[in-house]
Amino acid sequence: MIEHLHRYALACGIVKTKRVLDIACGEGFGSRLLASSASLVLGIDNNGEIIEQAREQYRCDNLSFRHGFAEAIPCCDQSFDVVISFDTLEHLSEHERFVAEVKRVLVPQGLLLISTPNKSEYDASISMPNPFHRRELEHDEFTALLQNHFKHVLPAKQRLVAGSWIAPDTVRTATATWDGSFDSVTAQPGVNRGMYSIAVCSDHKIPPMTFGVFDNFVESSAIWELLDCYGSVADLLQAVKSPSQIGNGSVPDSRPSMRIRQLELDLQLAMSQRDQLGELVRTLLDELSKHRAVNTILRTRALAHENGG
Repeated sequence: MIEHLHRYALACGIVKTKRVLDIACGEGFGSRLLASSASLVLGIDNNGEIIEQAREQYRCDNLSFRHGFAEAIPCCDQSFDVVISFDTLEHLSEHERFVAEVKRVLVPQGLLLISTPNKSEYDASISMPNPFHRRELEHDEFTALLQNHFKHVLPAKQRLVAGSWIAPDTVRTATATWDGSFDSVTAQPGVNRGMYSIAVCSDHKIPPMTFGVFDNFVESSAIWELLDCYGSVADLLQAVKSPSQIGNGSVPDSRPSMRIRQLELDLQLAMSQRDQLGELVRTLLDELSKHRAVNTILRTRALAHENGG
């Protein structure tokens, strides 16, 4: 799910005040997110029941849903500034026809943001072919298809990762995917072995885009906590497959370790807060002492004045 959310987050950066078509919108949660920035969003899907559910669940003045098909989009020519198409292409056999339909409904300066599984990487990740996919494309085939229809194509890749993220405070630097160990490391531009192909396309100059990492901080922290407790992914998978072995010595029981770690973190936080509060108390006591001293001086002078001194 996070890869879908990441793509819609990317889309939000280019749809502000635009008229947007979300083709193959599914349940409509992405269309709803786009509607928070766009001036108008239309979600289209070939599943009529899902469209009815989306209409009921997401009610916004600038958001609507319609039953229709990607190869014959039920919209007028040049009626949208941006078309979003996430994981649609692989469900179709007539790719050229679909892209031609997208161009038909886009204004001349319009943008297409599109994604599809990268065939070789996607197929390697599953045990059997996806029966709902009619025609998958390799990344280079995907790029070539779009270049046949658009003057400007900015290709990219996406994959889920567990790793470390280093990012500059400014954007005047190159980015790369690092891989390796303490024996050797390598780097290459972009996303290494991207599971999904993504592209931004237009017949006009493509505006600045904001690519990057979608930080699921809570789950990332939990993943690394589990790996710290179990020692390796293999041990973690073994524990999931054989939960009865947890605590019997064959697989480390992470629950006490995780609880100890949580208690340690809570203690560190409490001690930090205690230190901060202690410093604040000392500061307030010093200030109170100064004010009392000044008040004593002022009262002494007032009494002296009353006594004629």
